[in-house]
Amino acid sequence: MLDALYQQVLPHLWDNLTFADIQHWHHQWLGNLYHWAGRLRTVNMSKGDFHFAAADQL
Repeated sequence: MLDALYQQVLPHLWDNLTFADIQHWHHQWLGNLYHWAGRLRTVNMSKGDFHFAAADQL
């Protein structure tokens, strides 16, 4: 399965990479683990004292 994903992804690295491509890859890669894979985050997140990028700035 990963081999097929790599074959699909790698040629795109040399073309015009779009945000939609990255979202699609994220969904393919992690969609079986996380229902939110490939979707834009709508909430702010942090871990300890570290704050990830604000949702409204993504």
